[in-house]
Amino acid sequence: MILTGRREGEINGARWTEIDLNKKLWTIPAVRAKNHEQHTVPLSDMALEIIKGLPRIKSDDGLVFVGSNGRQPTSFSRVKVRLDEAITEANQDEPITAWVFHDLRRTMASGMERLGIAPPVIEKCLNHKSGTFRGVTGVYLRFTYDDEKRAALDAWAQYVVKLQKVQSANG
Repeated sequence: MILTGRREGEINGARWTEIDLNKKLWTIPAVRAKNHEQHTVPLSDMALEIIKGLPRIKSDDGLVFVGSNGRQPTSFSRVKVRLDEAITEANQDEPITAWVFHDLRRTMASGMERLGIAPPVIEKCLNHKSGTFRGVTGVYLRFTYDDEKRAALDAWAQYVVKLQKVQSANG
């Protein structure tokens, strides 16, 4: 979620048929996208590495993320609990503030902006139809920003890796 800016439901419903490992792309069909438009997500090397490392547990739906029972998780609540525990352990001096997975989208968008990525590119990465692309402007502006989205998500992943290395070095 942190590397792609995708919603929890989009991650939870991801299918292997949507992911092209060679092209490093994840195509979310319109039926599963919040704005009901197909969305192509360029996958950074780090995101691709994570996906390739996932166990291929047989699932009737070809789901990427499945439990050991082969079924789709109803939520990532157990993962969230483990993350909160790890964050609390790593930051014993500072209490963790309440957060939800959707906050990772804001974190990515704000981080991309900090990296100098243009707001329209960030909006395209998030698959938003608001902001720059709302109203009549959205009717006329049809450019997909594919190359820009890839560059933005790659830059974001590199930043996340850098933060991870700093955190690891600091113990």
